[in-house]
Amino acid sequence: MQFNLPEAVLTAIELLNNAGYEAFVVGGSVRNALLELPIYDYDMTTSATPKEMKVVFKDYKIIETGIKHGTLTIHINHLALEITTYRIESDYADHRHPNSVSFSRNLKDDLERRDFTINALAYHPNHGVIDYFNGIEDLNNHIIRAINDPMKRFDEDALRIMRALRFSSTLNFAIDSQTAKAIHESKELLTMISKERIHDELLKLLIGDNVYEILIEYPDILEIIIPELAPMVNCHHENPHHIYDIYTHSAHAVSNTPNDSLLRMAALLHDIGKPYVKAYDNFKIAHYQKHAEKSVELAGKILNRLKFSNKDIKTILTLITHHDEYMIPDRIQIKKCLALIGKELTYQLLELQIADNKAKSKLYDRQKEYHEVRITLDDIIQKEECFSIKMLAINGNDVLSLGVKPTMITSILNTCLNEVIEEHIENTKESLISYITHNLM
Repeated sequence: MQFNLPEAVLTAIELLNNAGYEAFVVGGSVRNALLELPIYDYDMTTSATPKEMKVVFKDYKIIETGIKHGTLTIHINHLALEITTYRIESDYADHRHPNSVSFSRNLKDDLERRDFTINALAYHPNHGVIDYFNGIEDLNNHIIRAINDPMKRFDEDALRIMRALRFSSTLNFAIDSQTAKAIHESKELLTMISKERIHDELLKLLIGDNVYEILIEYPDILEIIIPELAPMVNCHHENPHHIYDIYTHSAHAVSNTPNDSLLRMAALLHDIGKPYVKAYDNFKIAHYQKHAEKSVELAGKILNRLKFSNKDIKTILTLITHHDEYMIPDRIQIKKCLALIGKELTYQLLELQIADNKAKSKLYDRQKEYHEVRITLDDIIQKEECFSIKMLAINGNDVLSLGVKPTMITSILNTCLNEVIEEHIENTKESLISYITHNLM
């Protein structure tokens, strides 16, 4: 099998081979090429040591990315290539990084230290794919399988637990039974991993097409990362609006949203406060008053703990705050939503509410109504109807010219915006000036 490798990669292989060293493309790029998926970067491995690589690539820009562990970044034709010496790793004291590495001249040594069989494939233009661990068979069978002993693989690097779930979610692959067993048995090791790395893998996991199956099969793993999820599992709604327990409902909501990581994170956490506010009426029907507020409170702590940026936290919490305020196909209501949270978040909120509704009882299906909301929202945006101060036919200078105190300008513009949204006055300069003159001065 021949892959279309970038010219820079072919150049690097040729230079290393001509100097007497082996060189292969390795890992994710080989996996994705075989699956006919996009390739975003090319990692390479070689029998040359870092010192020897420096001689081979003396005419190119070299960055000592991780020279201690045998990795150099070589810039060829504007492409940055990470090239790593074949290596054997020692024990992993912190369940993440090897205590030491030793270089090898044997490709198999290097491939054997990797996480999963589908990531332990190497490729050379003249030799094709090198597969020591039946990775191609697992690719064909859509299986995620740890190399050799899965318990040892996860003990070496606990982040591999999250990577297994991520690959299963994004590739829509099943996890081999022994690998799955080791994931459950090794889950506590995730507490040793930095929150930044957990954050990155979790977001990648959430945007997979297979995310529902992963959330349902591995709630115990998610609970290590987000302990606040535990009370949702098997907490039945006991309410005619719902047919699933709170956790399963949330998993359905996640899988029903578009593949946007922040939107899916909001879907995962949107009802996380429900178990804490659950209360029964006289008919033994459960209700969840102010659950959005409790969910926001818990989600804020979770997102900060997982090192989300302030911007992303604001986005997710805004969606959770308003997820239970049902949008209806009313122009005024939709424009008020646009005024409150902006266009992008309004569209995301609509997607969250659609997904939330799909995860409920069919007796309360609102999909037709949400379709009408989308049509109305699109029409408002297309016609550029006013929903923000910037879209008003007047600005601060116009108000100031009327003799208004500077401290009152923002308040007056907001009042005008509300009157325009409520369709009490037209968004024309003449109408707005007249309204201010006769009502606000």
